[in-house]
Amino acid sequence: REVVQQITTFDYMDFEDFSDFSERAILEERKGYQDLLKTWVPNPFDKFVEPAEQVRGFLNMLNVICTRKNILEILDFAGLKDELCNSPQEMLRFLAAYQSCEGFTKKEVSVLRSAFKSCEERAHVGPEGRLITPKSLSGGLLRFGGIYFLETWREMKYRQKINQTGVSFYEFLIHARRVRETQLQLVAQAVEKICSSDVRQGLIEELRMLCRPLGFTLQEMEVTEILQEQGLSEPFCLDLAWDFVCHLRSRHGFTKAEKAELLESFHRFQKGGEDELSTVKILELMAWLGLGGCIEKAHEMLRRVDFDNNGVLGENEFLRLMRMQKEQNLETYTLAYCKLHLGDAVTRSRLVAALAECDIFTENQLLEVITLRHGIKTAAVTFGSFAGTSQGPSVRAARTKLPGISWDAWVVVAEEARKMTPIWNRKRACFKEPEVLELKKAFGAEEVPVSDLLWMLLDSGLPLQHADERHRFQEALAEAHRTALDCSMEDDANATTAPTSCASPRSSGTVHFATFLHLIRSYLESIKQKQMQREEAALRSVSFSATEVADFRAIFTSHVVSAHVQARQELQKEPCHPLSFVVRCLATRPRVSCSEVIRMAASIGARIKMSHRSMLRKKIREFSDEKTLIDVEDEEPPDDEFALEDGVDFAGFLQVMQWMSDCNWCNINTAAEELLLNPRSVATGFSRCVSAP
Repeated sequence: REVVQQITTFDYMDFEDFSDFSERAILEERKGYQDLLKTWVPNPFDKFVEPAEQVRGFLNMLNVICTRKNILEILDFAGLKDELCNSPQEMLRFLAAYQSCEGFTKKEVSVLRSAFKSCEERAHVGPEGRLITPKSLSGGLLRFGGIYFLETWREMKYRQKINQTGVSFYEFLIHARRVRETQLQLVAQAVEKICSSDVRQGLIEELRMLCRPLGFTLQEMEVTEILQEQGLSEPFCLDLAWDFVCHLRSRHGFTKAEKAELLESFHRFQKGGEDELSTVKILELMAWLGLGGCIEKAHEMLRRVDFDNNGVLGENEFLRLMRMQKEQNLETYTLAYCKLHLGDAVTRSRLVAALAECDIFTENQLLEVITLRHGIKTAAVTFGSFAGTSQGPSVRAARTKLPGISWDAWVVVAEEARKMTPIWNRKRACFKEPEVLELKKAFGAEEVPVSDLLWMLLDSGLPLQHADERHRFQEALAEAHRTALDCSMEDDANATTAPTSCASPRSSGTVHFATFLHLIRSYLESIKQKQMQREEAALRSVSFSATEVADFRAIFTSHVVSAHVQARQELQKEPCHPLSFVVRCLATRPRVSCSEVIRMAASIGARIKMSHRSMLRKKIREFSDEKTLIDVEDEEPPDDEFALEDGVDFAGFLQVMQWMSDCNWCNINTAAEELLLNPRSVATGFSRCVSAP
C-alpha cells in the first residue's frame, strides 16, 4: 500500500505505473528477505540440522507453517534435494519454488486445478486466463479441501479481499493457501502448548488434548483405531499431529463401525437413487435415529451443514451434522458424569439419573442388558429406588462401596443406550408404552385373522371400503410384516414384540400384533408426511422469522392439549369398535379451533365484532386442509361460540397469523404494541409474535 501511494494518488494504475509498482514491490520483498537472512542461523550451537528442518526454521521466522512432506517435495522441485540448504542463496531458491506453488504439492495443485475448473466461469476472460465468479469460490474450496476446509474459509473470508470482477486460478491458489495456513497454525499452536508442558502425557492422551480445541472430543478407542490404521507411532510432533487431524476429519471423528452404521441409516432414506435428502426425509431420518424434532429443527440442521447451498442434505453433510450432535452429547455426558459423581461410585439408580440428565430414557430391561454386556457392576436395587427417600445416591453408594467407572466407560454406556433406545422403540413401531397397552387391549389376542382385523378397523379412518383399497391394505400388511421382522433382527434383546412366524399374513391368514403395530405406524407416518409438507409450504408463504415461528409453535402447542381432550370425548360418542376408536385417536392431528384463536386475540385487548368472527371463520376454513364444520355464510354465530370446531393445524395457524398481521384484523397490531409498551402489563407470547412483523 505504501508503494502504491508513492506511485499514484488515483484508484487505478496505467501500465507504466504498474511496471514501476512491480519493480518496487520486488525490491521491497527482496530487502525484507535479506534482512531476515542476516539474523538466520543455519546450524545453531554448531549442530547439524537436516535440510527440511533448516527450511522449516526459516519459514517459522516468516510465520509460515509447512509440513515436512510438502517441504521435501518443494526442495526437489527447486533442485535442492541433495543440498544442505544452509546458505542464503539456497534458501532464496526454496522460497521462489514455494511461492510458485503456494506451498502445495504437485498432487494438491492438480486437485486444486480440477476444483477450479468445476466452478462457474465468468464470461470475461482477461490476460490472466479463465476467471470464476466470486460466489463459486466457496464451492471450489469445498471440492478441494472438504467440509472442514470450507468451515475455516467461512470464518476468515470476511477478512479477505475477493476480486468481484472474477477470481483467477492464482488467486484461487492463494485463498486455498491461506485456509491451509490457518488450519496448520491452529494445529501448531496446540502442539506447541502440549510440548511445552512440564508433565508430558502419553501419545494417545496428547492427541486427545490436541483435538479438543479443534472440535473433537475423542475416546481412547477412536484414537487407537486411527493410530493403528495409519501406522502412526513416532514421537508427538507437528507432522504426526497434522496427519492424525487430516485422517480424523476424513472420517468425522467416528470409528469405522460408527461411520458405516450412520451411512447405512442415511442410505435407508434415499429415494429413487438420489444422493441427498430433502427436509421431509431429514425429519424421517432424525426420527429413525431417535432425535425427533419438527420442520423448523430440520431447516436449522440443514442450514448449519448445507455447505454447497443446494437445500438438501448430502452424505458428508450428514456425517458432519452427526459429529456436531455427538459433540453436544459428549458435553452433556461430561456434565452428568461430574454431577452424579460416577467416577466415585455407581448404582443403578445413579446410572438412570445420569442418563436422564442426558435426555436418555431407557427401559429397565434394556439398561440391564447394556450394563451386563460391559461388565458394569451396580447395586442390587431396583431402578428408581431413591424415589420418596431422603437418602441421596452418594449415601447409598457409600454403603454398598461400589467402584466408580471411568469417563470412557460411561460414554460407551451412554452412547449404546442412546443408540439402542430407538432400536428398542422401533420394535414397537415407536409407540409409547401407554399407547401399546391401549392398542394391545383393543387388539385382543396375540394374532387375529385378517378378515376380523378388517372388520375391527372399518371405522378407523383407514381406506378399506373398496376392493382396490383392500388390495392396497394387503400390500401394506405384507410390508408391515417385513418391517416387524427386520426390527426384531436388529437386536435380540426384545423378542417378545416380534412375529412368531416368518409366514406373511397373506399366506397364514392371520396378523401378529407386532405386524399390526407397524401397519398403524405406516398409516400415521403417511398422515404426518402430508402434515410436514403443508408446514413446509406454509413456512415458505409467511414472512415470520425462525424465532417467531418457534414462538408460534409453542403458542399453538399450549392450546392444542385441551382440543385433543375434547376431540377424544367427541369420538367416544360415535359407536365403533374399540380398535377403530384407538386408531382414530392416534390419527387425530393437533389443531386449534376458531374459538381458541378468538380467545388469544381477546386476551391482548382486541375488540372483536360479529363481522370479525365471521371473517376469521372464513379464513380458517380457507387455510384448513379439510372442510370445517362451520358454515361461513351464516351471519348468526352458533349458540355456544366456544363449541368444538375442526379449526386449523399448525400450517394453517401460521397462515392465519400472517393474515391477521397483514390486514391488521380487529386492529390487533396496535393492541399488541400497546400491551408491549405498557410497563404494568405482562406481554404474552402471542402479543410479542403478532407485533413483531
